Amino acid sequence: MAVGSAKLAVDLPKIAGVRCITMPKIVFTSDELPAGLNDRQRFSLWQDLFTARYGAVEMSRPEDRKFAMRCEFGLFNDIVLGRFEGTCNRAARTPHAVKSDGNDAFVFVLNRHPSRMLLAQNGQEVLLKPLGAGLVTNAEPGEFLGDPHNAWNALTLPSARLRELVPHPEDHLAMPLDPNNASLLLLRQYVDIVAAFDGVENEPALADYIGRTVSDLIALILSANGRATETALMRGLRLARVETILADIRAGFADPKYSPSSVAMKLGVSVRYVQDLLHETGVSFTERVMELRLQKARQMLECGDHGNRPITDIAFAAGFGDISHFNRCFRGRFGASPTQYRVRKKELA
Repeated sequence: MAVGSAKLAVDLPKIAGVRCITMPKIVFTSDELPAGLNDRQRFSLWQDLFTARYGAVEMSRPEDRKFAMRCEFGLFNDIVLGRFEGTCNRAARTPHAVKSDGNDAFVFVLNRHPSRMLLAQNGQEVLLKPLGAGLVTNAEPGEFLGDPHNAWNALTLPSARLRELVPHPEDHLAMPLDPNNASLLLLRQYVDIVAAFDGVENEPALADYIGRTVSDLIALILSANGRATETALMRGLRLARVETILADIRAGFADPKYSPSSVAMKLGVSVRYVQDLLHETGVSFTERVMELRLQKARQMLECGDHGNRPITDIAFAAGFGDISHFNRCFRGRFGASPTQYRVRKKELA
């Protein structure tokens, strides 16, 4: 870290994932960066300080203009209200970032500059026109692209908070929202009013009330967006993703190294998202893979072509990496050890 940046570091407590009621408003501007740095060094230092305290984000800026950014953060219970303006025109959550910090919060973005912004995530893209809004999540890779100079609000909600209010909020990721929705218009006005007053973050009862109001308004906006046809389309997309995951499991379960991360990497989503989708089917990833491996081993033990094949080879061919574990699981599922099962089948043949 460059000399002279100590004050900036001290003034910026890490707020990603905070679980408390109040926190003084944080104002973080590029004007506070040490003198003597060139423009590229200023941006690099600012990005390091920002990501160290707000979350792992890969950022870039246009090279044809001076770097300048202003950020404000206020914490209201567990809701973070962020306001940004400047010449940072790209921010991305990479797969590495998602894996490294475990941040699964949802972020509701409000475009507040007369320009356009693009949100891309989960195979979807939404163009936010002036006063547009969109939902993204830190739990999956995604990208924001803006004009050379832009301004926006980012309202960050813990995953559990939004899921209490909205069924399957991930169905709304990078989806268009009606800019004339009454709840959205009210949310814009409400956030501007809150941002205009200093000190409200320090009143616990008021901060809690503001946080609940913001989350309730976001829930109303997303619920209004769930019209019947759109809901049907999103449910269809969700089912298609489930089928894709199940097909991948059927194709890869026999690999001893096969895991939820294997599926997530192929589909470009988070492990958490894969597990959530499978949870809705009533059978977890581990349970599904285990059953497929046991059934494959059982079929091999019954097949004459494998009559003299060592039990160890069959276990490894079915995807088990440990013979003792295989024996325990097989006995628990079929009521006999693999050897006993094979003998019984031969006697009945």
